[in-house]
Amino acid sequence: MVATTWDALRVVRGEFVRKGLEGGIFIWDNSAPLLTALTGADSALQTLPLGHRHLGFLTKDGAQWGGDVSTSDVPAWGETGPVRSDVTGATTTLGFTGIETNRATIELYTGANLEDYVPAVGGEVQIAETDRPSARYWRALSIAVDMADEGEVYIGRYLPRAKITDRSGQNHNDGDDPISWGGTLTGYRDSTAGYAHKWFFGGPGWASMLEGMGFQAAATA
Repeated sequence: MVATTWDALRVVRGEFVRKGLEGGIFIWDNSAPLLTALTGADSALQTLPLGHRHLGFLTKDGAQWGGDVSTSDVPAWGETGPVRSDVTGATTTLGFTGIETNRATIELYTGANLEDYVPAVGGEVQIAETDRPSARYWRALSIAVDMADEGEVYIGRYLPRAKITDRSGQNHNDGDDPISWGGTLTGYRDSTAGYAHKWFFGGPGWASMLEGMGFQAAATA
């Protein structure tokens, strides 16, 4: 074996530490066109598919992504651990708490479809919830924005088919916290897209660091 030093083995780069300095969550009706790219050949953000809506301001928690992997383990006599383990399922979730009261947050929270809803004379909106509301599916995208020396870095996560599987409570009072619209979107496989969850990494800052992060150079036009 060839001798080395710890400093030679320990390759660390502080400029590769990412944060979501700002960002947002966008939703579409499940019938909207699929998102195929977040950035273009110039590394700039591309216009999102038609019909997208921004949830607006979120709490400081931002977009809270979670996941779970289920396995089936095969034990064996005399062994302390499984001798075989198969992945049987994987789930990706997106938690959020919107603090703007708008059509997007109301629809996500209640499940109502207000696209063709006409408010009453005077502007009143009414939503009646049934004992067994029907599941409404969405396309959902979160974008986290960071800064690098060469410009912005975008990290996107996309659920082409998602539904609300949990919603948080609301406080209607005069305290410091506004009325909020929080919940959890769980992703499911979209038959057209062929996946349940996709990552997007891009931006001019990202492109400038590709090879340093261990990727090949970007393709040429």
